[in-house]
Amino acid sequence: MITINHEPKAYTPIFLGTTQHSIRLSLEIIIMIGMKLNDNMIATYNVTVSAIELGKLPNIGSEMMIDEITGSELAGFKAKMRRCSYTKKMDYFYSVRKMKV
Repeated sequence: MITINHEPKAYTPIFLGTTQHSIRLSLEIIIMIGMKLNDNMIATYNVTVSAIELGKLPNIGSEMMIDEITGSELAGFKAKMRRCSYTKKMDYFYSVRKMKV
């Protein structure tokens, strides 16, 4: 389930590759996302996503943890990533570790 321009859709976001091959000063990259529904590719979006939130690039064809896509064809789309439980655990680990020091 993903929200595209404030409309919930039953699509699964799939990573299709990078569009921009260099990282700008803002640490945002442009990637291509495919929207899959019942094993059919419904639409594709070129979205800007934070390289810090994305971390390591996923394999082509794998599901992405994206909650929301906002924007337009003219101004460009931006994606908000979902935080996985591993990331939350690591944040907790580092915060506890900092408190002990």
